[in-house]
Order: sequence, then C-alpha cells, then structure tokens
Amino acid sequence: MKNIKKLLTISAVFGILCVFLTSCYSVPSEVPEELTPDQIINDAIAFGDNNNPAAAKFYYEALLERYGTDNNYRVVGEYEIGHLLVKQGKYSEALPYLYDVIATIENDYYGSIPAKYYVLAQNDIGRALNKGATVTEESEEDEEDY
Repeated sequence: MKNIKKLLTISAVFGILCVFLTSCYSVPSEVPEELTPDQIINDAIAFGDNNNPAAAKFYYEALLERYGTDNNYRVVGEYEIGHLLVKQGKYSEALPYLYDVIATIENDYYGSIPAKYYVLAQNDIGRALNKGATVTEESEEDEEDY
C-alpha cells in the first residue's frame, strides 16, 4: 500500500512537472492583431528572457510580416532572429538574417537605423563563421552587395 501511494505521488509530481515545462515552451498560435510593433518586440523579448526562443522567433517573424517595410523594424526583427539562431548554434541559418541587417543599414540613406545593429550583426557573423557556418547561396549574394 505504501509503495502504491509513493508511486502515485511520484507520478502526480512528474505529470505536473511535465505540464509546467511544456507550457513554458509553447509557441503561441498567433500574435494579436492589435499589438503595435513595439508591443510585439516587448513580447518577443519577454519570451526570450523566459527561455522560449521559439516563441520569441515567432513574434519577430510576425513583426517582419506586418512591419517589415519599415527598415527600423526590419533590422530589429532580422537581427534578433539571427541572434537567436546564433545562440542556438544554428550558425548557417543565422547568416542570411545577419547579412540582410548589414545590407539594410548600409543602404539606409537617412541614417535613421541605430548603428549598434551594424556592429552587433558583424559580431554575430564573425562568431558564426568562426564556428564553421557555411555561407549559403542566398547569404553569398547578400555578402557581395557590399
């Protein structure tokens, strides 16, 4: 009888733990339409801070889809996705995003995009290449632009 109670207790604790852990890492099915670009960025940052890079990437992708024609939001979204991928060790996947950040900033005639993203993207590109990232055809084309 004691073994059954112990087994049930362990099973219950394990079940609760599984539910808790999987709920922390779930990806939302949609980004609310009423969110402003800055609210989307803040939510993405919160997901990243809570160790949920998949949800953060989902929100940054929504930012790009909705506001990607604004170069400031485009650079933020692409840099952050590239940076998330670098942190996950997905270096070759990150390069196209990071090269696009560089190209967008270099073609910014008004100088309205914060220069910090240029430096940050260069740093992540260097880290990715040092870790053996391969340059894809797409990122080679981006790289040739400068």
